[in-house]
Amino acid sequence: MKQLYHLTLRHTVLFFKDKGRFLTALITPIVLIVLYMTFLGTIYHDSLDSIVKYFLNTHNLQVTI
Repeated sequence: MKQLYHLTLRHTVLFFKDKGRFLTALITPIVLIVLYMTFLGTIYHDSLDSIVKYFLNTHNLQVTI
């Protein structure tokens, strides 16, 4: 178990030591989040609003949004 810890620690230190590799690893999630927000953000927001309104109307709750 101790060997696994040291091996994991070594690889983590090496990963964060190289700034280029770290930034390259972050590019993909950032691009995906930006694309999602750009193209699907309004669809997600509208569907969430309709679900909340349906739930409130079904259970006779009156909350103004």
